[in-house]
Amino acid sequence: MKTLNELQEIRKQVKNQVANRGIVSNSATNIVVSMDTCGINAGAKNVLKAFNAETYRLNLLDIIIAQSGCGGDCKLEPVVYVTKDGVKTTYANITPEKAVRIINEHIVGGKIIKEFINA
Repeated sequence: MKTLNELQEIRKQVKNQVANRGIVSNSATNIVVSMDTCGINAGAKNVLKAFNAETYRLNLLDIIIAQSGCGGDCKLEPVVYVTKDGVKTTYANITPEKAVRIINEHIVGGKIIKEFINA
């Protein structure tokens, strides 16, 4: 069971994450999850939750996670766009497990995961 202070801290973190959704900045690392009908049907909601959970777990406060509409190619959904250090990478067929890898390997480790591009 969580203490009241722990719950208040979780509330504060989630509130900040929700407030930052939809705000894309050139100065931060941005993750945009395509949340159109096809993306949602393919699991984009769980992908978005995984990105939020992993950034919270790692206390990564300089990442903006946002949602977008249609990614353009239904068979590649869920599509995720990552912009880090001015370089935009498009990942396809992303699962919650792949989202965790993107955070750890691409965002933290600085290595683009080529196997997720047009997967």
